[in-house]
Amino acid sequence: MITHTPSSRPASHLDRVLAASHAEARAALGLYLPLGCPTRAASLDALHLIGQSADGLEIGAPHTAPVLDGQP
Repeated sequence: MITHTPSSRPASHLDRVLAASHAEARAALGLYLPLGCPTRAASLDALHLIGQSADGLEIGAPHTAPVLDGQP
């Protein structure tokens, strides 16, 4: 079980999303979308579609440095 210790900082969007899903007794759905993959138009279409059902969304920015992908 995850416990939460109140802090003095203001609640973030993620805090509010997790609190809402907890109040509804369900898991929060967080999705990752690499922007511009495979095309800019396709990623924008995907963004609009998953934005309708995801509780949270992380958008990744592609980078040309392979080291950012981690170890092969």
